[in-house]
Amino acid sequence: MKKISKLIPILVLIMDIIPYSAITIQSNCIIVGGGEPPAHGLLQGYQVSADYPDELLINHFEIGDIVENNELQVLIKIDSDDIENIKMFPAVISQKEILIGDRIGESKIFSFLVPLKNNNVKGIYCVPLKVTFKSGLEKIEPIIIGLSSNNLLPSSFKLNHLYRNIQQSDYYNSGAAIAEFLFSIYGKDMKQDEFRKIIDYIKERSKWKDADFQTWRLVLKRALSSPATTLEEFIINEEGIE
Repeated sequence: MKKISKLIPILVLIMDIIPYSAITIQSNCIIVGGGEPPAHGLLQGYQVSADYPDELLINHFEIGDIVENNELQVLIKIDSDDIENIKMFPAVISQKEILIGDRIGESKIFSFLVPLKNNNVKGIYCVPLKVTFKSGLEKIEPIIIGLSSNNLLPSSFKLNHLYRNIQQSDYYNSGAAIAEFLFSIYGKDMKQDEFRKIIDYIKERSKWKDADFQTWRLVLKRALSSPATTLEEFIINEEGIE
């Protein structure tokens, strides 16, 4: 369990330009390049200020801040009697996009139970809060949540939007199964057997000997970049190119 005092960060809004350079900060000035250089390049400067409004001085506690845990409890305390509710937007560390805090009794403390993603890595995360006052005024303020790990090194990593049960149709089709799955995400109907045929065809035509890593990298790149979904289509496309 840890306690972190709220720090109000500087928020820079850059409008009507496309940033192309890193932000340069000196004293209370921020300089950023934008536009389309050199003819239409812009160099814009912003003067910023930061303060610590007493009514939104936020303290928070984290309980269970370990990436291996299934959930994390966050306690938020805002030193104000005018808070109606607090919403948290924890999507950076959770499958939940919005959580509404539960006020503990008549206190100024709100409790959040955050279900953690199964692919979080240890680090520091910025999580926005939306504070709604009884007057109807709303303010968005961030808090910093630190996640640690019981393991020194990660043993696995999952991309949630890509994590599904992948089944290979044949003992030698492990790579083809992954390719079929990736193609399906982008709307291409590629069967494992056909993809394996294309791979074998490219390998045979190339007359390369031992299939080391670089060889398979080039073979795979050629197969993945083709619009063909069958070996016959692939051969026709190759003959057209040649």
